[in-house]
Amino acid sequence: VNTGAEPELRLTVAEIEPGVPRFEPVTRWGADSEGFTYGAWIVQTPRSGTEAFFSRNVQSGCNVQWLATEQVAGVTGVFRDRCDGSSFSIDGTPLDRPAARHLDHFEVEVSEGEVVVNVRTVQIGDCLELAATGMICASTGPITRTIPLTRSIPAEFGRR
Repeated sequence: VNTGAEPELRLTVAEIEPGVPRFEPVTRWGADSEGFTYGAWIVQTPRSGTEAFFSRNVQSGCNVQWLATEQVAGVTGVFRDRCDGSSFSIDGTPLDRPAARHLDHFEVEVSEGEVVVNVRTVQIGDCLELAATGMICASTGPITRTIPLTRSIPAEFGRR
């Protein structure tokens, strides 16, 4: 991670295998209650190109893990939150409850064989049911939040 004013992750396009999410830890964000360091999942898919998702599920505060052989709702290969059981597809879409919001994501730029992920700010995911979630949602338009550069992300970060 670049430690300047605008932290970023930099990888070559060759380091990202299509359809296989790659985890990049960001130690300055700290870890969840189980001790797993927060970071970004970077993935390249044919439908949506290169994307980067915040590893932290806003509902539980825990990291999501990539489970390549796990099947949920007819989808093989999912992100799973081991704390609350929420599952998400490779493009960050919730597959089952209690997940109520898409995974938050980062701005990604791909240029000249390099992938640059801006991890200074995160874009809030869309909610499935706006009124029922009790948290902010990007359903009405883009919402961006600056991630604290402390060693601990507050429990309420990204909820309000």
